[in-house]
Amino acid sequence: MPFADHSLIPVPLTHETTNLSIEMDFVALSDIWATAWQALDDAGFLPGDTLAVFGAGPVGLLAAYSAIIRGASKVYLVDRIAMRLECGRSFGAIPIDFSTSDAVDQILSYEPLGVQRAVDCVGMEAVDKNGNPDQGLVTRSMVRVAAQSGGLGQVGVYGAQNNTSAAPKASSIKPDITFPLTDFFMKGLSLKGGIVNPRSLAPQLLALIAQGRAHPGLIASAVIPIADAPHFYDRFSKHKETKVYIKF
Repeated sequence: MPFADHSLIPVPLTHETTNLSIEMDFVALSDIWATAWQALDDAGFLPGDTLAVFGAGPVGLLAAYSAIIRGASKVYLVDRIAMRLECGRSFGAIPIDFSTSDAVDQILSYEPLGVQRAVDCVGMEAVDKNGNPDQGLVTRSMVRVAAQSGGLGQVGVYGAQNNTSAAPKASSIKPDITFPLTDFFMKGLSLKGGIVNPRSLAPQLLALIAQGRAHPGLIASAVIPIADAPHFYDRFSKHKETKVYIKF
């Protein structure tokens, strides 16, 4: 880790005050919670807004959780993995299972005028209800589900690259997708996305944990020793875990 000294986030813990639960909360500062929080900022989220979160992996779950603690009126969480959707339901999100029917149609049945904000926490690995890759699915869905003058945040990674020995199928990710420009324009929507810098958000998120107002570690499904990492990496890859923590 040649640049570790430039990316460390100090936390207010000592050997006397630490415990596993709060350690799990603070670890979320390094990536997933900051990314989730930024997704809401990119969408222009305000207290009282309705929100659709596409993707209920760790970032999507924490985007939904963050919206709730930031005062969302309703949060719709879209995925097809029952365990993920149930985790979201446990803290107040409304689960939308797109394997049963179109996610946007389901949300619009609750919100006929659309939701004020939508965030993409999936990125280039988006699939349809049958599991077939469809890179543009979430982007199209966000434009469809957004209300007039709504905001869209995109933190799901879109990273086209050439094939390498480490990533032999990398070129299957295309650098371009079709975009519903007419609907986007006529609705007056905004779209912002990009790579997140966790350090820029760390002070405010750290304070929420330290004050007991946020517990991002609640999405954990397992705490394991390092020797079990390969097995649980496989389980996570197969969507059998929501978030795995390694305890040293």
